Amino acid sequence: MQAKAAELTKNAADESAKLRAIYDFVSTHFRYIGIAFGIGRYQPHSAGEILSNQYGDCKDKHTLTASLLQAAGITAYPALISSTHTLDPDVPSPGQFDHVITYVIPGQKTMWLDTTAEIAPIGHLVPTLRDKPALIITTDKPPAFVTTPADPPFQTDLRFRAEGKLSDAGVLEASIEQTARGDLELVYRTMFRRIPQSRWKELVQQLSYGSGFGGTVSEVVASSPEGTDSAFHFSYAYNRKDYSDWENRRITPPFPPISLPALKDDQTKLTVPIWLGAPGESVLNARIRATERVPARTAGFCGLKTRLRRIPCLLQGR
Repeated sequence: MQAKAAELTKNAADESAKLRAIYDFVSTHFRYIGIAFGIGRYQPHSAGEILSNQYGDCKDKHTLTASLLQAAGITAYPALISSTHTLDPDVPSPGQFDHVITYVIPGQKTMWLDTTAEIAPIGHLVPTLRDKPALIITTDKPPAFVTTPADPPFQTDLRFRAEGKLSDAGVLEASIEQTARGDLELVYRTMFRRIPQSRWKELVQQLSYGSGFGGTVSEVVASSPEGTDSAFHFSYAYNRKDYSDWENRRITPPFPPISLPALKDDQTKLTVPIWLGAPGESVLNARIRATERVPARTAGFCGLKTRLRRIPCLLQGR
């Protein structure tokens, strides 16, 4: 453990850099495989076994993370948590918990690490683990419940941009790109990591269909799924015949769908608060240019009717 920790942190300038280097190593290089047989349901393997096997469940990945951090001079504690139901503190049973994450206090600032997702940015917890009580098990005082953060450690962010040309035959050729930070970022990273790069075009084609774009994609480029220091970005070329409602000369901006949480029965009144998710910003930007003549009697482009040969049209949503 000491030799491996020294190797991972040899270029780390401070404690924060050491923490990130070890987290990235365990998170991205060790596959999550859960084998819940016998004592394996409750007892992790040794750190040496996990390092050799290069896989493990949540208990194993925490054990390896904590061991490497300890060798680097950083103390980490196991945190038992439930992702599915509300805990009953009057029933002290390990059966109430279904997950183990890591609790660290670097520089007197608490941080939560979950290496199970493999490609989650450091400090990011999935929604089912946020704002939940976690049982922290330390060596110098009795175990105690600590509530996990309600929001990610950074602002959720989505940037979408589409720019293209619409021919007089109703064919749209555009370039589309998306950049995501937060929960959607984790979804994208997981998708792109699970299939070989040679099949990324197929994946983006399905994502395009899911966004309501019925055309075809090509020239797919994406950032590394393991590069969690920055937002995830991918782009592609898009071609669509009879774009939008071309037969009736109605043009809609090529925006992805924006979804909001479904309302519960008691939230139909305006006085009941509705949880929209973690704080963030979504910026959708689409620019379509018609490069040929469009008949005035049927042209309804952004609310304008014109005989101009070139019709610039900027549609922005925020």
